[in-house]
Amino acid sequence: MPHDAASRAPAARPVITGVGVVSPFGFGYPVFREALAADRVAVTPIHVFDAADALVKVAGQVPVSEIRTEWLMEALGHLDGRLPEVASGGLRDRKLPFALLSALEAWRSAGSPPQSQGAALSLGLGLEQALLADFAPLFDDGRINWSDPVDDALPAVRFRAPLEGCADGVVELLSLGGPRVIHASACAS
Repeated sequence: MPHDAASRAPAARPVITGVGVVSPFGFGYPVFREALAADRVAVTPIHVFDAADALVKVAGQVPVSEIRTEWLMEALGHLDGRLPEVASGGLRDRKLPFALLSALEAWRSAGSPPQSQGAALSLGLGLEQALLADFAPLFDDGRINWSDPVDDALPAVRFRAPLEGCADGVVELLSLGGPRVIHASACAS
């Protein structure tokens, strides 16, 4: 028997059952869909950090200037006064609360139960491991000057936004008990 694609049994196909979106247009899939259908643009001057010395001064940013614990708890809505452990250590890493919000929206829109111990998580993330604001002291004429002396904290900046933080938070938020996989391939993820 030949071993080609035509001779194999059909594989199970993935099915998208829920969608969650956090984008420069705002929060939620309906907001995102309506903005795209209206051909709106969400690129604005950078306000998340001081971009005065950066070469690029505009970006598509989620429209939240400061992420506070109270705001996140209200946005998530069902936590009975608690946040996932990874979020309780601070919310400087903006992708963490956005991952929690989009995951919860997708989970709810799929009609999933409040807890699903066998559910797995497959999470796609960009490779950002540091926060751009932490590099601001090194900007020199719009570029990072690596030859300047750096303070003792800067070498550790690379590890201030660990990739597994989002996965840990989503697993805890949704009480997932299955395996988790993180796909990190820069913007392509």
